[in-house]
Amino acid sequence: MEEIFNHIDNLSEVGVITAFAIYFIYTLIKEFFFKNTNKKILNKLDNQGEVIVELLNYLKIVSKKYTEEITKNQAELVINKFLSVVKLKVTEFTFDIIKSNNLADRREKTYNKLLNYVNVLYKVDKSNFQSFIYNHKSLSDSMNCEWIKEITDIIIDKIYDKDLTKDNKTKQIKISINLKFNDIQSCFYNNIQN
Repeated sequence: MEEIFNHIDNLSEVGVITAFAIYFIYTLIKEFFFKNTNKKILNKLDNQGEVIVELLNYLKIVSKKYTEEITKNQAELVINKFLSVVKLKVTEFTFDIIKSNNLADRREKTYNKLLNYVNVLYKVDKSNFQSFIYNHKSLSDSMNCEWIKEITDIIIDKIYDKDLTKDNKTKQIKISINLKFNDIQSCFYNNIQN
């Protein structure tokens, strides 16, 4: 029995020594690993910081090129392109509303649906126009938010005009949209000149 206790006593001593050795080795590894890792991490962060600064400088140069002044012809082409796309979208959306909805007694709902759609298109175009500079101001500054209501009013008036036949209504809606967008285009050109 005494032999067993001596054996256990020796094992406990060995266990304590082993635990101390493991702790000591762990501490050495931790010190060595983290010191080297921290240096590596700091070096990587420094390198990434330099890359980010280079990218930022590049983006400044690129964005400056894109926001340089455009000529009158370029401004008119940009305006014409955007307005043509919006006119097409508004026309298609209007005819989708007419096809998909029972329009009787729903003037207000139809009006709000169309108004919201035209408003979204206006906001998207306003943000797109911000990168175009003409006469030291953004093209978006020349836009008029009243156009949203004007477009919507004209279309709704034609949709609910009881004096028009279905075929005539379609033609009148297209004509009204074209005329209104021509008016907007003319106003836009005048606004960029002032």
